Amino acid sequence: MKLKSKNLLFLYLLTGGKSKRVVNFLFNFKEKIANSMDFKEIQVILESYFNKKIKLEKVDKVRKYFDVILSDIEAERYNMITMWDNNYPEEFKSLHMPPLLLFYKGDLEMIKKVKVGIVGTRKASEYGKKVAFKLSKFLSERDIAIVSGLARGIDRFSHLGALDGIGGTIAILGNGIKKFYPYENKKLQIDIFENGLVLSEFFPDEGPKYYNFPIRNRIISALSDVVVVVEAGKRSGAMITVNYALEHGKDVLAVPGSIFSKNSEGTNKMISDGAYPLISIEEILNFVKIENFNGVEKELEDKKSLDVSLTEEEEKIYKLIFKSEGVTIDELIELTSFSVSSLSEVLFSLELKGVVESNGSIYKLKELEEKYE
Repeated sequence: MKLKSKNLLFLYLLTGGKSKRVVNFLFNFKEKIANSMDFKEIQVILESYFNKKIKLEKVDKVRKYFDVILSDIEAERYNMITMWDNNYPEEFKSLHMPPLLLFYKGDLEMIKKVKVGIVGTRKASEYGKKVAFKLSKFLSERDIAIVSGLARGIDRFSHLGALDGIGGTIAILGNGIKKFYPYENKKLQIDIFENGLVLSEFFPDEGPKYYNFPIRNRIISALSDVVVVVEAGKRSGAMITVNYALEHGKDVLAVPGSIFSKNSEGTNKMISDGAYPLISIEEILNFVKIENFNGVEKELEDKKSLDVSLTEEEEKIYKLIFKSEGVTIDELIELTSFSVSSLSEVLFSLELKGVVESNGSIYKLKELEEKYE
């Protein structure tokens, strides 16, 4: 690691690194900080700027934590990027409060891809989960990366869908990179370590704090070329990301929902206020740029021909189940001209092919994320 990166890390740990005054200090003295060979000299500059003596006990504590982080990086448990590095994301440089450094694990090259941010409520409905998963998968299959916050609900299903394609996913944490929050997403976070990218500007061992998440949301917005809100209540944290996106001049799309659903109050209000309504998954392509679009679509069509093939009867029933969150045999009979025996045979075949599952008398699409439970 370069000397200036080490110096910045030391100061970041010593000051907390995230207040406006600290950021201004680090920018104003970045040349001295970058070239200093002595932590003591950096400490003197810091004390002079803030007109405050730093206790020796705090410096010793920071030095120990500093050594732990360097050891972790050397052992490749995670890595670090600073505002002085050549591969520091361009998207961050125009932020009012750019992250001075970020800890990361995974493929940093993913930042160069076309990226769509997908956010929404933690208390997602089955409808919201399905939209998040299928929209993310659709984009990822076209080599577009999905950016989200690794929270419960919409975030989780956005990451899961993205991992099903080649675009992959970028998770922005509201806690340190060595922490797993929420804990049920631990396996998912490890999978993104290995097959995507995880970023955090918080200390590696820092747990989740309520005030970290709005800070995290500006990173989601800055990285994303377009932001999509799938489900959000009136006071959803997703609205913070939306406000950042509008400040950053990004297109914001909202998925319409039921007027009876509290989860859709925020998104429906956004549409009423002028946000783009995402009325079909394919429409998202009007807002992102894909090189060699026709080639990508042809490759996907070729791939589809290798997937599970359905008969005409199976496809008819599959589409009816797809449109619902769960349907009974009686309801399917009302919607079709199938007899009970014929319908049972078709449903049994769909179960064998792994596209439909039954839970008692309810039939629904087979969930693809069970391995993460």
